[in-house]
Amino acid sequence: MALLSHSQDAFEHLVENSPFGVYIVDADLRLVQVSQGAHRHFRNVHPLLERDIGDVLRCLWPEPLVSEVLTHFRHTLESGEPYKAPRTVAKRVDTGNTEYYDWRIERLALPNGRNGVACQFYDLTRRKQIETALRRIKDRFRLALDAAGAFVYELDPVAGGEVIVYGMERVTGYNAGEDHHTIAWWYSLIHPEDLPAQLKRFQWHLEKGGSNTSVYRIRHKDGAWIWVEATSQILKDPSGRPTKMVGAMVDITQRKQAGDALRESEHRMRTLHALSTRLFAASDLTGALDDLLESAIEACGAHFGAVQLLNPQAQALEMVAHRGFRQPYLDHFRIMRVNEGSTMARFLEIGAQRMIEDVELDTDFAPNRDMAAQAGYRALLATPMRGHDGSALGILTTLFRQPHHASEQDLQQLELYARYAVDLVIRLRYEQALREAERRKDEFIATLAHELRGPLAPLANSLEVLKRRGGDADQVEKAHAVMKRQVAHLARLVDDLLEMSRIANHKLELRMEDVEVASVMRQVEEACRPLVEQSRHTLAFDLPAEPIRVHADSVRLAQVFINLVTNACKYMDRGGQIHVKASREGSDVDIAVSDTGWGIPPDFLPRIFDLFTQADGDHRRSAGGLGIGLALVKRLVEMLGGSVTAHSEGVGRGSQFVVRLPAVNGAAGAP
Repeated sequence: MALLSHSQDAFEHLVENSPFGVYIVDADLRLVQVSQGAHRHFRNVHPLLERDIGDVLRCLWPEPLVSEVLTHFRHTLESGEPYKAPRTVAKRVDTGNTEYYDWRIERLALPNGRNGVACQFYDLTRRKQIETALRRIKDRFRLALDAAGAFVYELDPVAGGEVIVYGMERVTGYNAGEDHHTIAWWYSLIHPEDLPAQLKRFQWHLEKGGSNTSVYRIRHKDGAWIWVEATSQILKDPSGRPTKMVGAMVDITQRKQAGDALRESEHRMRTLHALSTRLFAASDLTGALDDLLESAIEACGAHFGAVQLLNPQAQALEMVAHRGFRQPYLDHFRIMRVNEGSTMARFLEIGAQRMIEDVELDTDFAPNRDMAAQAGYRALLATPMRGHDGSALGILTTLFRQPHHASEQDLQQLELYARYAVDLVIRLRYEQALREAERRKDEFIATLAHELRGPLAPLANSLEVLKRRGGDADQVEKAHAVMKRQVAHLARLVDDLLEMSRIANHKLELRMEDVEVASVMRQVEEACRPLVEQSRHTLAFDLPAEPIRVHADSVRLAQVFINLVTNACKYMDRGGQIHVKASREGSDVDIAVSDTGWGIPPDFLPRIFDLFTQADGDHRRSAGGLGIGLALVKRLVEMLGGSVTAHSEGVGRGSQFVVRLPAVNGAAGAP
């Protein structure tokens, strides 16, 4: 249940922290979740969550818009078909403001297993206001030019000659008296790419007459290319012959750049919006990170890049997504140990975004310049990926073929891509953990059924013997022995389950006292001797001559080592050897239980102490059990203030479990 809660928390976090307008309705069309980017649009609706979406929308929008929206919601919920609405313009009921939106809806599976509908919307109102304001400014500016003008000119379009100008320096940098400003001179200022079109437009304007507005580039006196907007009027005589052209011109470079920036910003936001929608539905980590990386490379103008995730067990960065690298580079950097001092490992440890504008000039990057030259990059931007708790998850790297300086906007956008990657990784890992928990639960139920069913047949046979041969003392004694042994086995299974339940519910009481390790080991030997002899194993203890004492619950400490020795007996062929050794290590006591058994696969070692986990799932070889023993050992040792670790060189190489506990200060033999 805890893993399910984590997965749901990650899902809710991903929705609630979306910078876009996102809200979720459940299968009953109730509003269940609203992103931060959407809250301000619902600010006048109280209460908001767990309310029918129709009621919510009617607080904001008029009919028939609300009914149309609800129809699309129901259709998507029933059919699974997404719906993208045409641009919506409506007057809000609560504020009276007219607003503009792009929005779409998709069906998705909610954490409770039922379907819901996600609505993602993009508020275009501000953009429309900006566009309207720009048009008004443009109109006022033209009126101002007609009245006074920043740069006003007059010329004879047929005869040519000198152009009469006023205020030209405000736009071009040239003063009116500096040179003879002819039409030919003016054409020499126009950008070569724009000149043919302007010449053609000039001829068309002469023929048609009237007014005309053109936008093109000219060379400023300082050598820079600027954008200008020129508005002109052709005056004609009664015969229709052009006699004069008058006009005004303004430098619109900043306005053009602002418009380009606005369009670029809109493109970026739409790209992020589309990416977030895809990531919401992603189930394959590698494919989703490939998608995210490609978008990140395009967004910042990079040429190639990579996503590396930290493998905590291997303490290595593993490349899980990449674009544009040659194979030798991939082979070299596919796995990077964090303790080898690599550049990416240092970036990950620092935890802050790092831009190297030119690897040839960066002294810290000197050891990696040859590899950078082979890979073909001169600049890189590394963005660490950190979890919500600050833990390192990986790193997103974009690389450039030439020296490069990243803008503040690029840095912020890559930070956003990194957060997207973090949310994706956490969500998919939680989902994988949930599936793994479900699998282990199913395996546990199957194992429990197997273990409980095992004693039933001997018990049933023994009861039948007692029924048929009640007077045969030998048969009755054998039946009693079988029943006693099987009932004891069932009792052990139930006891282990109860112990784990008490620990999980914090109901296990410890009676802590100073305990001599040797006395505990005598209890262990006495308890395990029958099983050891039955399995024809040998059990040896190696204890120091001087007493070693720990502060612990003697019963629970004995239980720990009984479980470890019993586990060694179960997972070892007959005639194996078990060795228990206690030693003083500084202020701690190490007690190692080693065996010559079946060993532990390397990939299973990190999960050896997980509940309901067994390395060998084959009942024909396994000695039984529910996969509780080692989990119980770990929890008991931790409750006693110690730690336990597992070691094995692989299958068939035996195993060793080391319990470390704090020694009692002043014990004999202490340094």
